[in-house]
Amino acid sequence: MSKTILTLFKPNIYSMFYKVKKDFEKARAKNPVICPCCGQRSQIWKKRPISSAVAALIKLVNLYDGEPIHLDRFNVAQSDRGNGNFSQLALWGLIERADNSDKKKRSSGMYEPTREGVDFVYCLISIPKHVYTLNDEVINTEGPQVYIKDVLGDKFDYQELMDMQY
Repeated sequence: MSKTILTLFKPNIYSMFYKVKKDFEKARAKNPVICPCCGQRSQIWKKRPISSAVAALIKLVNLYDGEPIHLDRFNVAQSDRGNGNFSQLALWGLIERADNSDKKKRSSGMYEPTREGVDFVYCLISIPKHVYTLNDEVINTEGPQVYIKDVLGDKFDYQELMDMQY
């Protein structure tokens, strides 16, 4: 047999990799899986904005004077800090975390609203109801567009939050 004929029957490494990648992505969409290449746990997360975090965003916007503000100053609930609900508003582009100069800490705890965050608070824009993330990066969005009052629901009074003196 000639060398050319043998080459035709050799498995193409790229097509094999493509198939493994597609199978991996399909499995990961439903459950966490271990990557066959690097051994890392991989999962796609579906997230939605949390009403208490959005209430804190209103406080942040009302306090904002052009400089990052610490979480303590706009009263982010301890539960929203620990599980990252407030910081996840960055996935929708509503806030930015200030740089951390203290390498002993995971985060500076300092935030500022983005232009989109301010517009969202003042009901000028809507955001997707859900985002899908992989390694803390948005890979897709889903659901209807929602305004801040939709996210706050019955748990918070939008006008009361806006009228508060901070």
